[in-house]
Amino acid sequence: MAHVTSWAAQADSFLFGAHTYRNVARDWPQMADPNDPVATALNGLPKYVLSRTLTGADWAPSTLIRGDAVAEIGRLKQLPGRELQIHGSARLAGALLSAGLVDEMRLAIAPIVVGQGRRLLAHARSEALGFTLLSLATTPSGLAVLTYERTDAPQFGVYEPPRRQVAGAN
Repeated sequence: MAHVTSWAAQADSFLFGAHTYRNVARDWPQMADPNDPVATALNGLPKYVLSRTLTGADWAPSTLIRGDAVAEIGRLKQLPGRELQIHGSARLAGALLSAGLVDEMRLAIAPIVVGQGRRLLAHARSEALGFTLLSLATTPSGLAVLTYERTDAPQFGVYEPPRRQVAGAN
């Protein structure tokens, strides 16, 4: 929670896809403790919901966006402020990552392999994106929290296996 609390303190607004928005909007409005900085941020800051299926976004202050997600997020990124954050919303995050609109990734990796579910990096991209590790932390339960910053395109090398030497007979 310390990591999530520090992330929420850096947000000016949040992005959600329809599925994540439905779940978060169902639960978080009931978490109205004014001493909880995560609840305060989620309940009070602007939320942008990208969806072609939702008919409304009632968790105030929320704005429903139906148009081109890449163009709209590009426009929102130009507004003054700190961070526009995505929590969950794997398809939306993957699409924005593919479009080159992600400046920083914060990944919380649990020591669990579930074998199924949505992939964060499912969207194809014609060119590689480079990221540099800014920080790495672990929790006593084994959760790894990694923060990466967007950099220039990565440089690739070629692996050349060593040649086998043939021992000669005397």
